Amino acid sequence: MKEMDVYRKWFADNVMKEGEGTMSDAIMIMPVSCYAPDYRDTIHGPPGSISSFSEGYTASILRLPQFVVPVKYESRVSGRSEYHPITVGLVGASGSDTMLVELTKQVLKYADRPTVLLTGRNTWEPGNNVRNVGPDPKL
Repeated sequence: MKEMDVYRKWFADNVMKEGEGTMSDAIMIMPVSCYAPDYRDTIHGPPGSISSFSEGYTASILRLPQFVVPVKYESRVSGRSEYHPITVGLVGASGSDTMLVELTKQVLKYADRPTVLLTGRNTWEPGNNVRNVGPDPKL
């Protein structure tokens, strides 16, 4: 635990410095998970040791938010289109959570992507277009 505290402090002091108010002087966008389906019937190698640190842990260690984007693929198990979540970490300075959410909302709107999440099987309403998403639902 002490090592994580040292890493958090070093990161905050040297990489992601706090700006004025709740701003960040930089943001970092990084992949957090693999985007390929991982089927339950796939035979994996034998268990082995797991590294105590991976770039996939960065947002969790730093206690920062992550955003998920669904990607369409054809499932060999169900034989239908499925939406696989790809996790992308958007990292900012401590206390910049609201700024990151607003920035992400603006980027999604600019890219004509949905900004409203659904409950249930799909994160967004599926659509028949290159992005595989429909328009934002009317609230």
